[in-house]
Amino acid sequence: MPHLNHGIDYLLDFNVRHAQTFMDLATERRRYRGEHPTEIAALKCMDGRLNLSVMTQTTVGIIQPYRNLGGKFNLGWPFFQATLDDWVQYAISRGRHCIVFVTYHSRVVMFIAVVEVLIMTK
Repeated sequence: MPHLNHGIDYLLDFNVRHAQTFMDLATERRRYRGEHPTEIAALKCMDGRLNLSVMTQTTVGIIQPYRNLGGKFNLGWPFFQATLDDWVQYAISRGRHCIVFVTYHSRVVMFIAVVEVLIMTK
């Protein structure tokens, strides 16, 4: 089991470093949001192959990820619908626009601006 413990230690250390990076970039996120009045979300596969912060050259924490197996989502799912609605309402309450990246594993397939659609359904 020593090999397993090494793997767990690696993951725990990686998590600590990632959390510290996230915290260190708080000022950068505030600056970015001040300059760009749009909240960004991404519908992604659970395996996490896409690092959208790297792909879009944005600070870690700017893009809100939503993950599901196979990257399949349905706005008819009550919990997902409520979660996405909460995110949109958060953006609206701060006078911000919304955009959602819809991804499929190794590439971004399309962009969908959802805020107007969700506002019209209210």
